[in-house]
Amino acid sequence: MSPPSPGGPTLSVPQVVFPPASMTHAALVAEVRRAYAPLLQHLPGDTGYQLGFADPARTALKMGGILAIEDHPMHLPAPEITRRRGLAARNRQAREAFDAYAPLAAKQAMAAAHVTPDEIGAVVVASSTVTAMPSLAHALASAAGLSDRAEAISLGSEGCNGGAAAILQARAHVLAHGCPVLVVAADYASPWFHLEPGLRGAIVSSVLFSDATAAAVMTPGPRAVPGFRILRTTSARLPGTEDALGWDVRDDGYHFRLTGPPKVVPGILPALRDLLDATGWQAGDLDACTIHSGGNAIIRAVQQGLGLTRDQVAPAWGSLRRGDLMSAAVLHAMAIAAADPGRPARHGGRGILAGFGPGFAMSAAAWQYHAPAPALAAVSAAAAG
Repeated sequence: MSPPSPGGPTLSVPQVVFPPASMTHAALVAEVRRAYAPLLQHLPGDTGYQLGFADPARTALKMGGILAIEDHPMHLPAPEITRRRGLAARNRQAREAFDAYAPLAAKQAMAAAHVTPDEIGAVVVASSTVTAMPSLAHALASAAGLSDRAEAISLGSEGCNGGAAAILQARAHVLAHGCPVLVVAADYASPWFHLEPGLRGAIVSSVLFSDATAAAVMTPGPRAVPGFRILRTTSARLPGTEDALGWDVRDDGYHFRLTGPPKVVPGILPALRDLLDATGWQAGDLDACTIHSGGNAIIRAVQQGLGLTRDQVAPAWGSLRRGDLMSAAVLHAMAIAAADPGRPARHGGRGILAGFGPGFAMSAAAWQYHAPAPALAAVSAAAAG
């Protein structure tokens, strides 16, 4: 494997901030199962009801139970998560979570990248769970102490594709303007949790998501800190799949609609193959694939569709242990890859990142890991101290 050539937009190792509280996946599944129990026992002799609702609901509960999740970081305590409340109250709670964690993640990211707030030329914030005007990017620019000349860019409604889309946006800005860009992905599922016994399609989504904030800095070139050189990018969408996932907005908040992502993922994989071809790589050349950990089926669809090994997608499985982190998932997987003392964290290690979200859409990039020489890193650390 040849080492990466010098220069080129480089993303620092993402910093991930989780809420201090969490709920085990087993406990969450048990709560949802209890909510469905009366309906599953309803009309036992009605064949139409059993085939049309009860049997699919049992299947969905089983699928939710086998998700490779250990626990769900959550901003809200369990009693508050299930309490009935309206759209305004839920959005206020989501904004409180953003204000608590996003500035912290941003400051940690700038410190890890050895970049000062005054150096940041733009901030890109991806979030689909907080509605705000002025935008979240404007709010974060102030909270993180950025210059009043820093451009504030907000990406909303991208769902789980938000983090990857923000990386692509940051890279384009760096290439155009030559200044560091702060990337923040922040999504909080706990304020929008609903027990929906009348909607069997919501069962899996009810036990899938978690709360997380991730941040990193894109610089014009590698620095004396570890990072990911973003070599090439691509994006794609599948027409006719707009209903695969999204929000249904009601008086009591956003209700997640999830009908078909694992089924439609194979249709968007040709764009990832084209990305590999354009980079001159084959699937076997990859050390790590930091893809969106949207559930067992999505990770397996990418793994099988590209002919990858489980070891190559290990960062995605590692991220899924904390649930689907939505926009923060790809950055979390990158942080996991960077912490691996094996292949991904080696200088020149190759990989791809990919986020999948509403549209049905994908944002992706090919990356090569930058690990600075120990002597250079020591000098940089001494200077920072």
